[in-house]
Amino acid sequence: MKNVRAILIDPFDCSVSYVEYPDTLKMIYKLLQCSTIDAQHFFGDDYIYFDDEGKLKDNQRYFQFSDSKITHKISNPVALCGRCLIIGTDDEGGNANVNIDIDIIKEKIEWLPDGYKEEPFMRFIPLD
Repeated sequence: MKNVRAILIDPFDCSVSYVEYPDTLKMIYKLLQCSTIDAQHFFGDDYIYFDDEGKLKDNQRYFQFSDSKITHKISNPVALCGRCLIIGTDDEGGNANVNIDIDIIKEKIEWLPDGYKEEPFMRFIPLD
């Protein structure tokens, strides 16, 4: 089993750090401290993994990115909540070492104030 180097964003202690972990789904759950995850394209070959039920939980902490160079490439540039993991991808779609530099994340992250909350929503678009 290979190890992967990723960036862990923890809004509870306002930290951004590199982590190296055995590349298993179980370890991603452990790092994110959740039981369901989702991912979206982040930047380049990197994806951001997050708690799929995060916005349904009480006492969450939120953050966002304050730079259009990052946010215009995120497929859904809204505030994120809970711990998140930025992971790279390889040519076969598997996990790989993160590509974006941690200093860019540290410079562009904006910690939202305690008490900030976004309500989850769904929108259905009929197909004609």
